[in-house]
Amino acid sequence: MQSPKKRSSKANPFMESERIFIELSSLSLSRLRFLQAVGNQFKLLSGCDALEIRAFDADLQYRWHTDFGNTAKFEEVQFQTDAEGNSIPILPEGKGLEEICKDLFRKRYEPFLQYEYSLNSRYIDDAGLGVKLKDKGGEKLVRLDGAGFASALLLPFSVPENPPGLLLLYSKTKNFLEPHDIPSYEELMSSFSIALKFRRSLYALNERIKELSCLYDIGQIYQEGSDEPETLLSKIIDHIPRAFQFPESASALLSAGKLEYASANLAVTHNKLESGIILNGEKLGTLSVFYPTPESSAEPMHFLQEEQKLLDIIAQKVSLIYERIRHKQDRLAMEEQLRHADRLATVGQLGSGIAHELNDPLANILGYAQLLLKTVKEPAQVADLERIVRSSLQAREIVRKLLLFARQMPTQKSEVSLNKVITDTLDLLKSRLEQGRVILQTELSPELPSFLADASQLSQVVTNLCVNALQAMPQGGKLLVSTSYQNGIIQLEVTDSGNGIPSEELDKIFLPFYTTKPVGVGTGLGLSVVHGIIDSHQGNIAVQSKPGKGTRFTVSLPAKPKSERKGKAK
Repeated sequence: MQSPKKRSSKANPFMESERIFIELSSLSLSRLRFLQAVGNQFKLLSGCDALEIRAFDADLQYRWHTDFGNTAKFEEVQFQTDAEGNSIPILPEGKGLEEICKDLFRKRYEPFLQYEYSLNSRYIDDAGLGVKLKDKGGEKLVRLDGAGFASALLLPFSVPENPPGLLLLYSKTKNFLEPHDIPSYEELMSSFSIALKFRRSLYALNERIKELSCLYDIGQIYQEGSDEPETLLSKIIDHIPRAFQFPESASALLSAGKLEYASANLAVTHNKLESGIILNGEKLGTLSVFYPTPESSAEPMHFLQEEQKLLDIIAQKVSLIYERIRHKQDRLAMEEQLRHADRLATVGQLGSGIAHELNDPLANILGYAQLLLKTVKEPAQVADLERIVRSSLQAREIVRKLLLFARQMPTQKSEVSLNKVITDTLDLLKSRLEQGRVILQTELSPELPSFLADASQLSQVVTNLCVNALQAMPQGGKLLVSTSYQNGIIQLEVTDSGNGIPSEELDKIFLPFYTTKPVGVGTGLGLSVVHGIIDSHQGNIAVQSKPGKGTRFTVSLPAKPKSERKGKAK
């Protein structure tokens, strides 16, 4: 075996190549651009006509071949393991060349005249003569007819924690290298291996930085929350492709039912990464990222394991936005219920007023008209009186139908936990209170028993009292909701630090249409509705207030033990 020659001259091309390889590895180039630059350097160094690199690069086992023209080829390949456990890259170009490579990796060779060797490389100076290999204690000749080259140098290399790689330099002429340069090429492969490893490490670091930056940006989008949820989803989808290995080629799609949010230049392919959007155990949709198919791209595009983790985290963020959408929908539904209850209460009050104001006059008109019909004989007068009677009856029917429409549904009572009603209701009001800069505090007694009540009506009581407190604190403040139980009475207290109510108005606040708020802020029905509900539950409501120091509403509800209720039922 020839020993490597010392290289000390600054003009030494091998040392210059080492410097270039290390410099290239520090530029964080993509795999394809790095290989193109390395290939050009080997061509300058050796004068070869074609070059091939087979390597395992973290996420991809690949073969890259170039003739330094327009026929560069990048494809995925596989490694095979032989009987001795050696990992050998498969070379499908020709059986002869593949056999030589297998023998090279097994280190089963003897020096023959066809090639010079040092360390573990193989130089084929004349492909037309074939290559002799050891075979079961003897020799065999491997033919290379039609291999497409006249001479070649095979240079194995090793990257830590990866299967071995192989670099092949091809030439159309025989003896394209000086045999004494082969040890220098072998030493150069050590620098090449280091450059491969360093480039990959630096590239992986930059990928992690991209992923973390993406998560940070998405977190900021979510935390700001100033936009509608649909706008937030669109912004997040636009950010996703930037975090992947090939951002120019990546596209993202969020599918949830009939709704879809897509990034720019969406191209749906089979080369994709997916993660489910899960909320409370229910799959709402799918978040997908797509790459072009291998046959349609210059370089095989594969997804990394870290990218799957990234997509899973983003999917969790998206599920939180869907939770926000649901809360918004629930809040809107609750607000609509409140508006509907106010409208019904308004119609009820109007109907009651109409009944009191119109029923007596209508009864008088109808009664006198019917009396006159018994005494008047003139046909024209009879016709007029009958017309009055019919109109009066029609008006009375209209009043009756109005009262029938305004009548409230019977109370639907069941076992209710007041603490749970309060918690559920405050969850819906939390966003509105936060927007009003109101600090919410709760002191819910764990000793509260369940009792018979209408949960939806109690929720309306809590909502109206809290909204009334919110409107009394236009500059923000504190709201305390507390419960207690003593001597068979459950108490609910709602205390605010708002403007308060003058003492001369305290006796009027439960009257329909009476309000201390500015025009357009309230209808004057909220506390009337609360009073009616509490009254229908055989409870009472009291108020304490001082101008400038806030207001406290105290609701008292009877809560009979279950044993007493069951005994009474018997």
